[in-house]
Amino acid sequence: MFACEKAVKLSPNDGKIRKYRGLARGLTGDNQGAINDLQVFVDSLEDGAEKEKYKGWIEALKKGENPFNSEVLKQIFGDI
Repeated sequence: MFACEKAVKLSPNDGKIRKYRGLARGLTGDNQGAINDLQVFVDSLEDGAEKEKYKGWIEALKKGENPFNSEVLKQIFGDI
């Protein structure tokens, strides 16, 4: 989390950085923080299909659900 916080402080509007901090927040139980970060990421996207995927995660987090199963984590870390 320290690295995520530092990265966001340096580039608060970088959607990709916010995506990864959102993931970290979601995995550590900070659903509201994850929602906020993922929303910044979604707002930075142009691809409608990709936006919908992340919007689904946001909706799951709003319901108190964890959308980050092993398949999703594999997809995310494949982006690095």
